[in-house]
Amino acid sequence: MDTQYLKAIIDLKALQEYTHFTTTPPPEVLAPYLERFWSVSWDLPSGHYFRQQIIPNPHVSLVHYQTEGHPTLETGTYIEGVVKKLFSIDLVGSGFIVGAKFHVGGFSAFTPQKMRTFTNNKLPAGDFLAGYPWADLGTGSPFHPKSPDAFLDTFSQALLTDTLVLPPKAVEARELVHHIRQTDHLLTVDQLASEWGGSVRSLQRLFDTYVGVGPKWIIRMFRLQEVKTQLEMGLDVPLASVAADLGYVDQAHMIHDFKSIIGRPPATFVKSASQPTQPPLE
Repeated sequence: MDTQYLKAIIDLKALQEYTHFTTTPPPEVLAPYLERFWSVSWDLPSGHYFRQQIIPNPHVSLVHYQTEGHPTLETGTYIEGVVKKLFSIDLVGSGFIVGAKFHVGGFSAFTPQKMRTFTNNKLPAGDFLAGYPWADLGTGSPFHPKSPDAFLDTFSQALLTDTLVLPPKAVEARELVHHIRQTDHLLTVDQLASEWGGSVRSLQRLFDTYVGVGPKWIIRMFRLQEVKTQLEMGLDVPLASVAADLGYVDQAHMIHDFKSIIGRPPATFVKSASQPTQPPLE
C-alpha cells in the first residue's frame, strides 16, 4: 500500500512509541471509495499527555472517538474534512480513535454534499449519514464496539451497501490530485489546467465539489510536505533555492506558506520530540 500518507505525520517514531497505531486496507469491494482504515489507541499515566501533529492532506475521513472522560475530546462519530492548517491533538488517559480515510472524491459516493462543506469542519456523522447504524454511536448503542479492531469491522459492514455510485468527476479529481503529487514541475494552477485541458474556473469547481480545497492549495501543500520531510531527515535544505524551485517570488513567501501549513518556519522546524509530559490542558 502507498505510504505517502506517512509524510503527513510529524514524528511518526514518537507516535508508534507512545500509542498503538495501525492502518488496514479496506476490503476489495470498498477499495474504489476508501484508501484505508486506521486506528490509534493509548493508555497514558495519570496527569500526562501525548501531543500528535499532522500536516493536512486532501482527504475526507469518517472518525470515531472513544474517549470518555477526556477533557477536550467528546466520544462520537464525525465527518472530518480537509483541515488547511497543521492539525494538533492531545491524547490523555486511555481511549482509542478509529477512522475511515476516503480517497480524494471517494466520500461523494456516500453524500451529495460538496466536499467544500466539510473543509475545516468536524461535523456529526448523523447529520449527513442518518441511515447508517454507526452514525450516532455512543456507549448505549447496540452497535457500540468495545475495541478499535471491532470498530473497524463495524465500519466495513456499515459501508457495504448496494447503492454506492462514485461520480466519474470524483475519479477525475482524484487522478488530478495524484498527478500533482507525482509531478515535480507542476507549480501553478494554470499549468495544471493546461495539462488537464480545461479552464482554471472549471478546475476550481471540480476541486470544490470533490476535493474540498482548491488546486493551488494542493500544489503548495504537497511541495511543502516534501520540504518538511527533508528537514525531518536532518538534511541541509537551501531555502533560497527551494523557494525558487517551488515557483515562489522570494524566500519570504515560501517561509510564510511553510509556517501556515506546517506550524513553524523552516529555520526553527525540528523533528518533534513528543513524549508524555505534564499536560498544559485547560
